[in-house]
Amino acid sequence: MSIKVMTWVWDHSRARGSQHHVLLAIADCASDDGSNAYPSITELMRKTRLSERAVQYALKGLMTLGELFVSSNGGPRGCNRYRVVMASTPQIQHPAEFAPPPQILRHAKSDLSQEWVVSHPAHLAPRTSSTPQDVRRDDADLAPGTVLDPSEKKISSSKRSSEPRGSRLPEPYDITEAMRDWVRTECPDVRLPEHDRFCDYWRGQPGAKGRKADWFATWRNWMRRAQDDIAARKDRTSGHKPSTTDARVAEGLALAERLERMELPA
Repeated sequence: MSIKVMTWVWDHSRARGSQHHVLLAIADCASDDGSNAYPSITELMRKTRLSERAVQYALKGLMTLGELFVSSNGGPRGCNRYRVVMASTPQIQHPAEFAPPPQILRHAKSDLSQEWVVSHPAHLAPRTSSTPQDVRRDDADLAPGTVLDPSEKKISSSKRSSEPRGSRLPEPYDITEAMRDWVRTECPDVRLPEHDRFCDYWRGQPGAKGRKADWFATWRNWMRRAQDDIAARKDRTSGHKPSTTDARVAEGLALAERLERMELPA
């Protein structure tokens, strides 16, 4: 911890909002000259209470302001090394002083497994006719839950749509005691072979149809349909009606009997 660096951030930094919080968190880990700070992204998220995306935006904004230098993979175990630039006139970080393009900022191996890419600092530098303040982001743009660029929205939505939903039926899928109790109560006429038919059917289903988010719920619905089928068969059996052929045979026999009585002598 460096009180000197943190005091400079409080008194002289032009950063605002989430950028200011992130710079303070880095200063808390730096030496008195502002160097040798290498907190992980997870640690910055914990200290600032910001999301990962908001921390990334804040780092890029601080680099644009010239108040932070980042050495890619310059810290222990391949994490990034940061230096707080304590100068009366902050300088914009140049590619030659930073890292060869494109700069890739990676998490430490012990932290998150994903890596995030920061555009070449030349793309973040202000135009010739503008000052560093002109390219500063507002706090609302850097806060957690900020609305993303439409192109980023399309990428994130496509990733979500391509992810498989649910899973296939586990192997083996044995009946537990809780499942037996449920069948005894809700589907008393269903027998054990129905469970085997359930497993054979779903293991034979290809693609997305063979994936379910809750297999126990799918199993209960299957057993309920089996109980309904059994009850329907019982109703048809108990309410048996004579066929049309039987009715015609009975009518024919009755007619023959009447004719025989008519032909008998009085």
